[in-house]
This record gives sequence, C-alpha cells and structure tokens, in this order.
Amino acid sequence: VIPSSDMINLEIALFKQGAYDANINNTSTYSALTPVVEILNDRRAGLISSADSATRIDALRKNDVRNDFSKYIYRQQVSQQHQVDISGGSKDGNYRVSAGYDRNIYDLIGNTYKRYTFNSYSNFKPFKNFQVQAGVQYVQSNSTNNNLGDYGSSNYDLNGSVPSSSGPILPIYSQLADAAGDHLTINKYRNGFIDTVGRGKLLNWADKPLDDLDGNNNVTVSRSFLADAGLRLSPYKFLNFELKYRYQRVSVSNENNHNIDSYFARDLINQFTNLNATSASQKYPIPLGGILSTNESDIETHNVRGQLNFNENISSL
Repeated sequence: VIPSSDMINLEIALFKQGAYDANINNTSTYSALTPVVEILNDRRAGLISSADSATRIDALRKNDVRNDFSKYIYRQQVSQQHQVDISGGSKDGNYRVSAGYDRNIYDLIGNTYKRYTFNSYSNFKPFKNFQVQAGVQYVQSNSTNNNLGDYGSSNYDLNGSVPSSSGPILPIYSQLADAAGDHLTINKYRNGFIDTVGRGKLLNWADKPLDDLDGNNNVTVSRSFLADAGLRLSPYKFLNFELKYRYQRVSVSNENNHNIDSYFARDLINQFTNLNATSASQKYPIPLGGILSTNESDIETHNVRGQLNFNENISSL
C-alpha cells in the first residue's frame, strides 16, 4: 500500500498533468473526486487560497484510514463452544443425548454467529428378535452480517449509484471518524452535486459508513430438523426384515432491514424521488421509511424403505 504522503504527491502530479480534468468536468454522472483532487480543483477555481489548500492537504498526509479500520471496523475475534453429552445402556439397548451451543464473534464488528444443536439416539430390544431404533437431530443457526466489509471492500469505494458512476477506491489518507470519534462522510458524488441537487428537498445523501453499523440489520436464521425411525425383525438367524423411515425439514429465512437512517435507504429513496409530483405516492415511489427485504426457503422430505435380508452359508450344498 502506498503511504498517504506518497499517494497525495502522486495525485498532485497527476492533477497538474490534467489526469482528472475529465472527471472534474463530468456533469452527467458527477463521479466523486478524492479529497485531494477536490481541494486542488477549489484552489484552481479561486475558491480557496494556495495557503489554505496547502494546509488542508498537509493535514491529510497525517491520516491512514487503516488506523480507523482497526479502531472502528475490526475487533478481537472470539469463538465459544459448549457441549453436553449423556449416554447409557444395557444388554437390551442404549441411548445417547447431546446438546451444544456455539457462539462466534467475528473480527468485523456487527458480524456474529450462533448455533444450537440437539441430538438424540436410542436403540432398544423390547423383546427377542425385535429391535427398535429412533433418532432426532435439530440444528439452528443465527447469523448477523451488518458490517460493510474489510479494508479494501468495494462498499467503501467512491461510487455513486445514480447516475451509475465508477469512482476511485477509498484513498489511504481518508478518515472514517475524527479525533473526537464523530463519524465522517465518504462522498459518493461530487460535493457540488450533493449540496445542490433537489434544492435541499431530498434526504441527506451523505454516506457515513460507520453509521451503517447501526442502520442495517441483516439476519439469517437456518433451521434443520431430522427424525429417523427403524424396526428390525429377525425371525431366523439367516433372515431379517427392516423398515426405516426418515423425515427431514430445512428452512432458511433472511431479513435484511435498512432503517431510514441507513445510506442504502436514503440513497434508494432519493434515486426515485419526483419533486415535481403533487401526490405523495408519485413524489415518493419508494415510500419514506426503512427498506426491508426478505427471503424464505423451506424444503421437506419423507423417505421410507423396506428391506428383506437373507444371509446363509450354502457352500456345502
């Protein structure tokens, strides 16, 4: 990774060569510029002095966004596993019952995983030549995935959604929060576009990635239930009959809830807002509020098998 000061010097050199002029003059997608290019462009336009631009750029040289990731995005990973197992038996049968609980706190803040398990198996001979088997298994897992991703994830890139634009990756000299811990904005569009579009009547279009740790709630719950039952009848040593049944059900549900304060919801609402409309439904085709997406799947199976087994040594015949 290029250090912040070297990256800034590279952007200054490229700016002087006109490498960013196309993006600066782009009024169709309003692609975001890096903070350094915005400062250099403001100086060239006479909006700030050379001394002001130098001071602002020198302040950026001290930043390393990886430090913010270490402080606000990452954490120490913790894994826990708990298990209880009970078993017993006699000459006429045996049984085993177990239960487990796993809990993982992943290294990305906002991402967790929990799993609950239960298993039961028994095998008994209620009378001679007759055997009964039964088993039950249940597994449930709950996972949350609210983090935008590791350092380098495209979720932090300076890409606008409407019009679709391809902006630069997150500069190494960026900041996710200031010295006081207040969350800072990562622009997806040009500052001038955000400040003037909609004449102040749109929702706040600023993206503060750290706010989305609380603005999103992405939860997936998976459940699996399995039941087995079997009978074995052995009237003779060489002959037995087996009947087995299995029932299985697997369900997965996902709820991805973006509240009204999340960038995802504000961005999507702004994209489709029609300020010239007279009715609320036409003005906001996507209603003001949070956005919830759900996905459900459910699979159920039944299996029955009967089997007649014959085992006799007839080599002497």
